[in-house]
Amino acid sequence: KGYTDVVKVPEGSTHLKVRQYKAKGQSRYAAYLALRRPGGEYLLNGKFMISTSETIIPLNGSVLNYTGWSQRDEALHSMGPGALQESLVVQILATDAKKPLDVRYSFFMPRKLPLPPRTVVMASGTAAALSSAEIVTFTTEVPVTTDPPTTTTLPPTTTTTPTGPRWVTGSWMTRTVQCKDPQGKLSKSCPLNTRPP
Repeated sequence: KGYTDVVKVPEGSTHLKVRQYKAKGQSRYAAYLALRRPGGEYLLNGKFMISTSETIIPLNGSVLNYTGWSQRDEALHSMGPGALQESLVVQILATDAKKPLDVRYSFFMPRKLPLPPRTVVMASGTAAALSSAEIVTFTTEVPVTTDPPTTTTLPPTTTTTPTGPRWVTGSWMTRTVQCKDPQGKLSKSCPLNTRPP
């Protein structure tokens, strides 16, 4: 009974989502979400005073939205536009110590150390010469042809630092589409719902 810490959300976190669910077999909530600063100042549902209406909490460049407490829903989420500029403590105020609680939360937090530079394998060749797993795995520049491949060996690979996505243009492929009307006769126009794949 009383306030219990659920999680400390670190400074720099984004996409905070906290939701209370009714535990199995419960017809109503037995607790309330609360939010406080590490120094003890409550931003939401502190000092045993509960907000039943939706509340917008501006917080040093970020905005939090609390749905308000009701018998059908209780949630808190960040709406941006930036990351949290201070750490926060999510708490639960339990009114009945015997009732189980179901509080779920998620957020993205900043990395402490930068990642090492990534490398990717670049390959070139025809699409038919690469297996589907290789097409997914490699970042490729693959010319698309309608001719069958002359070889099934993989092209040589090199390791480079990725340069990011870029458009690759090529020639248009021709395709003939024939449609039939309801009587089975060839038609000059194809309605969208009758076009062959």
